[in-house]
Amino acid sequence: DNFFFYFLENLITHVKMNFNPNTFSNEDEETAYYVSTRDQQMARNLIYFKERNPNTKIIVWLANFHGATNLKEVTFVDGDPNMYSKFIVFGEHLKNIYSDKIYSIATTSSRGFSKMPYKTKSIEEVKILAPEESLEFELEKQNYDFGFIDFNEVTKNNPKKRDEKFNSIMLGHTNQNGKWLKVFDGLLFIKENEIDVLVNNAGEY
Repeated sequence: DNFFFYFLENLITHVKMNFNPNTFSNEDEETAYYVSTRDQQMARNLIYFKERNPNTKIIVWLANFHGATNLKEVTFVDGDPNMYSKFIVFGEHLKNIYSDKIYSIATTSSRGFSKMPYKTKSIEEVKILAPEESLEFELEKQNYDFGFIDFNEVTKNNPKKRDEKFNSIMLGHTNQNGKWLKVFDGLLFIKENEIDVLVNNAGEY
């Protein structure tokens, strides 16, 4: 229960990720190690807090990728198709422990731009343009500016829907095929995404 020792655990995990002496056969294997180690520690941090505050309702704001609860149901398109099955992300760790007490919401858009709000040259602006075969394209065709889909309600009324595959750009704005109703509990749709703006304590952009 000593917070200082828990801080040390996080520091040790950081060292394992960034100064890992292991050698990897390929880049995918290295990525899997990095993601698995990081997300497991992220989940342990939340569990640590929840165990000491059992009645607290917690909202975690993070990228769709880390919030996924069943990532292996998506076919990876930028390399090994089974890449997502090689690790467990934050959302799945929590779903395995807290089951239906967890509700994971993905956000997605059919157009616009995205960029992390950091002044780092390696972080590039990404143009979002939903392909014709994607869910986001279909939602825009319905002329929705904003919308929410409760995946759990959809599968509750029609359980067979859970096994249906369709394309979406929910993960990194990349069009991928998967059983998305198994990956998230709900979906927030914002037709046109705008770039994040980082504001410092002085109110400067």
